[in-house]
Formats: sequence, C-alpha cells, structure tokens
Amino acid sequence: MADEAKKNPNWLVIFTAILSLGSALGVGYLSYQTKNIETTAKREEIAFEQAKFDVEQKNRDNENLKIIIPKLVSKDEQEVKVGMTTLFVLFQSSAKDILESINSALTEQQRAALKDQLQPALQRAEKLGAQSDAWIIVVGGDKSIDDAKDEVRRATDAGYSPALYLKQGWYRTTIGPFPTQTDAERTNIAVRATVRGASYVVNLKSWCEKQSAKNGYTECAE
Repeated sequence: MADEAKKNPNWLVIFTAILSLGSALGVGYLSYQTKNIETTAKREEIAFEQAKFDVEQKNRDNENLKIIIPKLVSKDEQEVKVGMTTLFVLFQSSAKDILESINSALTEQQRAALKDQLQPALQRAEKLGAQSDAWIIVVGGDKSIDDAKDEVRRATDAGYSPALYLKQGWYRTTIGPFPTQTDAERTNIAVRATVRGASYVVNLKSWCEKQSAKNGYTECAE
C-alpha cells in the first residue's frame, strides 16, 4: 500500500475520501433504520391503543344494552319510554339496527304488545340515522392565522386534512369531521401520538353552531 501511495500520491486521498463516504453512508443508513424502527414502534403502539379502545367501547355498549333492552321490552310503558330515551342518547347512529334486532327476536305476542312503542321508535331511529352528525378533533389554538398555519402543516405532515375555525378570537386547527363521537375518539388516539398530545374531541354542531365561511377558515359566530 505504501509503494502504491508513492506511485500515485492521489491514491491515498481518494482512498481516505471513499472511507469517509462509506462512513457517512453507514451513519445515514443507521439513522434511516432507526427512524423506521421508531415509526414502526409508534404505529404498533397506536394500533394497540386503538384495539384496546375498541374492546373497552364494545364492553361499555354491551353493559348499557343489558340495561336498556329489558326496559324496551317491558310491559311498563314508562320503562319503555326511559329505555327509548336512553337508546337514542347513547346509540343515536345505531338505534335503528338495535331496534330491528329486538323486533325480530320478539314473539308475535310481544311484538303486538309493543307495536305502539316500537314502530314510532323505528321511524324516529331511521330519521336520526339519516341525519349526519359531525364530530371534530381540536388540535390547537393560535391568536394569529400565520401561527395557526404551523399547526395545519404539522397535521398535514402527519397525513390528515386539517381545517381552521375562528372561535372566540382563536384560530383552532381541527381534524375531521367524523360521523360519530366514537370514530372521532378512536382517531384522536393516533392524533395525540403524532400531532399533539392535548388534542380533544367536540361536537361540531354545538361547538360552532353558527358558521360563516371565510377565506381559508370558518368563523364561529357568537
């Protein structure tokens, strides 16, 4: 190697440069691999938390249905009304399917006895199901629209399609809308892990009741 270096003085410089390049490529590769591992780990953590959320939500729904269904098929008219009210509050989007399942499981005698309650309830549930509710995730709030653009960029980089709302003097960066609160809460698990840990879910219709479209944002009138 010494003889080769004497014959070609540039050889050592080139060799050193190649070693440096190889080292840099190696560091870059390790950095890339580390980033991939971190990204994969985060995805797995989000998937685990969402699966946990799904199980807990299903358990809550089952526990609530255990209380509601006996009221719906009760001979006491007041109990039926309480059951119907609770059903529409807790299961607005799926009330129709639940009532149809109950109706199909009843005997002819039970169905005839509950006809006056179940049929109007089915019609009401169908109307509710046709109405699109809207839930959104509020990611952050800024006093200026320029500062809010940083929040929008962060949400966009995470793969979401954010929107801005001006509410009470603050530009709120939001993600959504979602048809149900459950959908929004489930997505918020990922949003908290990738965008902002303090993000929260609100009902758009009550949170921003009177909306006015502006250039680049929606204003919530007081």
